[in-house]
Amino acid sequence: MENQIELKLAFQIDTVNATENGVNVSWKDGHTSFYHNLWLRDACRCERCFQFDTLSVDYGNDPLTIDIRPELDQASKDSDGNLNINWGGKESSHVTNFDASWLRAHCNVEMNKRLERRLWDKELDIPHFDYDKVVNNDDELFGWLNGLHQYGVAIIDNAPLDGDESSLTAVTERIGILRDRHHPTNIYTLDTTDEVAKTIQSSYKLTKVPPHTDYTPYMDSTLTQFLYCLKYESESTGKDGYSTVVDGFNVAKYFKENHPEHYKQLTKSLVSSCRRRMRVEEEGGASITKYQLDLYKLSHVIDLDEKENVRQIRYKQNTRAPFDMPQEELEAHFMTHTRHLPRWLRINDSLRSFYWNPGKYSHLIMPEFYTAEMPLDHL
Repeated sequence: MENQIELKLAFQIDTVNATENGVNVSWKDGHTSFYHNLWLRDACRCERCFQFDTLSVDYGNDPLTIDIRPELDQASKDSDGNLNINWGGKESSHVTNFDASWLRAHCNVEMNKRLERRLWDKELDIPHFDYDKVVNNDDELFGWLNGLHQYGVAIIDNAPLDGDESSLTAVTERIGILRDRHHPTNIYTLDTTDEVAKTIQSSYKLTKVPPHTDYTPYMDSTLTQFLYCLKYESESTGKDGYSTVVDGFNVAKYFKENHPEHYKQLTKSLVSSCRRRMRVEEEGGASITKYQLDLYKLSHVIDLDEKENVRQIRYKQNTRAPFDMPQEELEAHFMTHTRHLPRWLRINDSLRSFYWNPGKYSHLIMPEFYTAEMPLDHL
């Protein structure tokens, strides 16, 4: 019961009532959830059905042997406040125990009410959060994740300036694993004085990179991307330290409402993206370039889900391969992708600039679903 005391009311079970085809769970915050018997049986987390080390379904939980209408003998709240299921019929010896907080997080009613993404323009008040609070306080972490979900961009202030990778992983590991990059390191540092890097990375050569999303040639693009400002130096341009973000979802909405012919191109025509990832190694005092991986991906610039809602934006001009399509479609396709879209992305009403100040703040932002523009520009 000690663990239950630490839980908020929303994650504490009040009562449990079995119905003909499922279980009604009343929570101490007044909410009620319904869980279908088939869903509960399929989601069983007992040692026979689930591997906790890999978070995967065990081979013992063969879907061909699960009764499509599983019988429930008894449902109750156990002494730890969790849901306990005693199955009946052919599985009368089978018992399943569901952690209350895990069960509440999978409530169908609440999953359908999750925060909607908010569209924005240059007037966006970017949500800010404190580094130490995000790392050490669950409420602050939850607020930051909500900000990312709603706007696609959030800033964490006061991050350490020691350059230690652990300062970054302290945040990333609060929400998931750090995906390995096809690159010598998982941390990509933009240093325009690095002459070797300039030979393999176009970002080092430009004073300004147009709005884009990263990793367009990858099969699965990054879900959350962190830009960590430790130090900023450049020639005086009047824009030193500025970065710019653009809401790609809002741009998609604009095209859908005002230019349906371009919207159709962006959502239906596949664009080829390619990239050669190279690794530079120092051997015998000489720099040797080795090709590590060739990447190629066909995708829509505006990716829609099964309900025709915008799911993701994938757009970067310098990874674009030659268009592979019937020649009679080429002109309209080219005009949409290389003229109308990039022009609209740079309209001032869409751009939200913010200032990087490593002396006072270090910022980590997530621009993946959106367009961002930095001294590098990002979608």
